[in-house]
Amino acid sequence: MIISDSINAQIESTSRKGNNYSTENIRKELLIQSIVSFIVCHINLNNLDEANKYYEEGISVMLNYTGREKRDFEVILLECLNEINFYSERYPEVIAISDSIISNYSDSQNSSVIFDAILFKGLSLLELDEASNGYGQLLIADSIFVKNNLKILPYRRLLYSSLLNYYENEKDISAQIKYLNRLISWDSISKQNYRYFESDMNNNFETPKLLAEKERLIRSLEEKNSRANVGFYGFFGALLITVSLLGYYINRQRIYKKRYETLAANISSQTNTGSILTLDNKNGRSEISVEVVDEILEHLNRFELKLQFLSQGINLHDLAKSFKTNPNYLSRVINLKMEKNFTQYINDLRIVFIMNALKQDNKLRKYSIKAIANECGFSGSDAFTRAFYKLNGIYPSFYLKQLNKEAS
Repeated sequence: MIISDSINAQIESTSRKGNNYSTENIRKELLIQSIVSFIVCHINLNNLDEANKYYEEGISVMLNYTGREKRDFEVILLECLNEINFYSERYPEVIAISDSIISNYSDSQNSSVIFDAILFKGLSLLELDEASNGYGQLLIADSIFVKNNLKILPYRRLLYSSLLNYYENEKDISAQIKYLNRLISWDSISKQNYRYFESDMNNNFETPKLLAEKERLIRSLEEKNSRANVGFYGFFGALLITVSLLGYYINRQRIYKKRYETLAANISSQTNTGSILTLDNKNGRSEISVEVVDEILEHLNRFELKLQFLSQGINLHDLAKSFKTNPNYLSRVINLKMEKNFTQYINDLRIVFIMNALKQDNKLRKYSIKAIANECGFSGSDAFTRAFYKLNGIYPSFYLKQLNKEAS
């Protein structure tokens, strides 16, 4: 992007004589402002590659810019990069840049800068399944927005639609009404501000739908309040149930603690090799020849030593093919020697592996349950949690909690 020499001439002709502020700096300020406008346009058009090209051009211009607006332009470009990364689903980068903005520009007079950083950090945390931290950041952003009466911009609507979704999941009707009111007010102002834009934009405002939802919630809240008196005596029953559940929970935690202590005492003797699971056969005899059984066991031993069970998508047929045997033989050897079926055999290998890894690697303990499941070959957190409990009698969350207690 080039600003012509005629612009330089106009800048010089309109500058006050004796002004020692360089024409070159003024030219670069105009150029950076134009670049930022192009970045915003391309973000709104979802042309993220083009937006990123203009961002790189802005950084290039900034390298030799020494004007008084340098710090402001730096944070504006950082904000642009944050949006590009967010819509490109590079959420860890968004969190890192947001933290940098919050740390380095908290003294900024423009509270909008901090608001946007906290907003995109919260939204990124939600995308990374860190709901508690994510919604915590959004509530902080909400307080900044209200306190400073910030400008209504289309992308900022994500704040209130996300908080509304949170309180819908929490079944908090009062909070839902509060944020529905915010959205209705937001859409009303937006509709006025953007009335000259394309009709499609106006069509996207959901004010009638939001109003209907608000009325429904108000009726629901009124019905709930009217039932409150009727449910007075039910309070005592609920209290009794709560006490019983609390007793059950405490007792269950004690059981889990004992199971964990047993695991902790035994896990140090386990390794990630073929010795993870016993290969002794205590049941009957097999029709398969001894040579075939020994050959399959040797394949299984190498399979465990090489940690191939960590790969997702393992199935009996493919593994048998790689062993150059048939699935029936492989299944029967596992049943006889390991005293479990194929699926349980694979799951147990993965669980024992990840238990050792979690005990030794404090960084791994900071992962989400879903991420930990993926690390040991499970495609989802539910299957991982079930397999972990089936083998150990405790849930992975409890195991992690006890490991972290010991570490601290």
